Amino acid sequence: MDNGNEFKNITFGMAAAETEKTHNPNLLIEGFLDANGYIESLLSSNTFLILGPKGSGKTAIASKLELISESDKSLIVKLYYLEDFPYAQFSKLLPINEAPQTRYPNYWEFLLLISFLESFSRNKDTEYFDTNIYKNIVKGLQDLGLTPGQSLADMVKTVSKKEFRINIASVINIAHMSEKAKADYGIDVIFQNLRELCYTVKAKCKHMIIVDGLDDVLTKKDRQYESLIALIQAAERMNRKFLKNNVNSKVIILCRTDLFDKLPGPNKNKIKQDYSKTLDWYQDVRDVTSVNLVKLVNLRAKTSLKREVDIFQEFLPSEIRSGDPTVKTLLDNTRYRPRDFIHLLKNIQEHTKGAIPTVGEVWNGLRTYSLNYLIEEITDELSGYLTPEEIDNSIKLLGSMNEIRFNLTDLEIKKNTDERFNSLELTRILNVLFDSSAIGNVRRNNFGEDRYTMKYRNPYASFDPNKTITIHLGLCKALNIL
Repeated sequence: MDNGNEFKNITFGMAAAETEKTHNPNLLIEGFLDANGYIESLLSSNTFLILGPKGSGKTAIASKLELISESDKSLIVKLYYLEDFPYAQFSKLLPINEAPQTRYPNYWEFLLLISFLESFSRNKDTEYFDTNIYKNIVKGLQDLGLTPGQSLADMVKTVSKKEFRINIASVINIAHMSEKAKADYGIDVIFQNLRELCYTVKAKCKHMIIVDGLDDVLTKKDRQYESLIALIQAAERMNRKFLKNNVNSKVIILCRTDLFDKLPGPNKNKIKQDYSKTLDWYQDVRDVTSVNLVKLVNLRAKTSLKREVDIFQEFLPSEIRSGDPTVKTLLDNTRYRPRDFIHLLKNIQEHTKGAIPTVGEVWNGLRTYSLNYLIEEITDELSGYLTPEEIDNSIKLLGSMNEIRFNLTDLEIKKNTDERFNSLELTRILNVLFDSSAIGNVRRNNFGEDRYTMKYRNPYASFDPNKTITIHLGLCKALNIL
């Protein structure tokens, strides 16, 4: 077989879409599967909120839109990542004496309007209701240290500086006021001008501001939760104003489903129903070759090999577990997320010595995937819900059962007889493990068939302590259970 057509030479992708965009953009250009039309929905409808579990492809959508904008001059996309965002400084950003539910959306609107103004300036055909105000506000913002290309975090840090408020008076020529009054009035003037400019602009290009990285702020701090729901509310409000005024612009928010579910606020369901799309890759079908994850990896293999290909027919053994096709066995070891499936195939590649992997090499890849990827990925997902010590002891507790299935009583006995686990709050921890798909429930139906309940199969499912507990198949090698 030609070396270029060997299984180990197929490029399936990377863990992070932003890295993939830099190092192998063609995988996102030609190897991006959008079976449910998410891109078109963001471009052409009122959808602005993309929800999905960790590793489901949210950032891939943002990266795809960025790549589209590089070749399509009618689209300008700017991606902001909430990395190391200063929530403490954000909570007192502007002189607004209102409750967080009122002032936080205004804070986000202020920051995002500055971002849009910079985006509008990148297109020479943009028309403003008052060119002089536009020029003055752009110069004023630059004089105050708000330079083009700043991250949202850097904007917060700049606005929070004492020098920012001191310099406002001179920038907009305020006199005959106290220093505090000048600063407060000056910010009001800037904010009002930003609103007038951005909500009345005539832009021939479509401008999109994408905010990603909400996954990285998953903590128990109320201030962060209040800030994030305010971001979503601000985006909804701004998008309505853009639409009402025929401004071809949109704010897009990418958010983990589990994080969104925990955010405060009475109108979340309205936003979810009217303005969101949820990334869901699970499909319960008889023909596993029709599953979108299978189509995705075959599309990426096609992009890599430059020809149509079914990797499961051409490269992989037909079975590695009696009675099931290999593709089903591999999918059963994932949580039906692109990142899981791609990593599993890459781990099999690492063990493949010839042109195609043997049965033993596929099993070696599954073991590496379980030990080096899935258990680490789930551990990352538990961060923010459990302490590092709780995570470590919870994983050890599961492994100490030495069985893939057990009941709650047996687990409680193990917890209470091993001092390592005595302090674990079992009810809370089992719910968190269930939500990450580390465990599920299983019951036997009237026909003697097992029926599994896993979060990745049904996002509305919840842990049932009265049913048998089962460990996710993909974790078993790492826990030394099979």
